[in-house]
Amino acid sequence: MDTGDYRFAELQPDQVNELREAERSLSAKTGHPITLIAFNSEGEHPKNGTSDKSDH
Repeated sequence: MDTGDYRFAELQPDQVNELREAERSLSAKTGHPITLIAFNSEGEHPKNGTSDKSDH
């Protein structure tokens, strides 16, 4: 899998729990195991989502 300009997101424990709940819900709906993976786009600030890249 090519992650390109993405890196694993740094999540707080409550955010990880939210993803796990979404996995459980989707798995129940589809009848198949679901794994969600959180990535941040390179240049995205992890706290506010603003870009660190210059538009100049």
